[in-house]
Amino acid sequence: MKPRDDQGSGSLLVLWVAVALLSATMLAVLWATVSLTTHRLKAAADLTALSAAQSARTGDPCATADRIAELHHANVTSCVLDGETVTVELATDLELGAIGSPTLTTRSRAGPVGAETPEGADWEGER
Repeated sequence: MKPRDDQGSGSLLVLWVAVALLSATMLAVLWATVSLTTHRLKAAADLTALSAAQSARTGDPCATADRIAELHHANVTSCVLDGETVTVELATDLELGAIGSPTLTTRSRAGPVGAETPEGADWEGER
């Protein structure tokens, strides 16, 4: 019986390691993209809510919210004025190529210090 020839097995090992590293890199880039977009959307929602609350006394807070959200490449999906408190919900599409394009959403509330939480809000303290 002849011993097996192991010639070429190193090439397969290197190929599998390269595929594993490439996959890990792609997952890391995907995670970073989603994370960065989520953080930017949350910041945009906070700025939009603050701007809308500021204009609640003098103008149309939802029109202000639309303008500010557009500057941040987001869409206002909800804008609610409750007294002097404004709650906005923003959405943006995340283009991921062949993977798809999920829609990310977040909401933010702003108003004067000491303003009561609107009834039915189950997210008090969340940002």
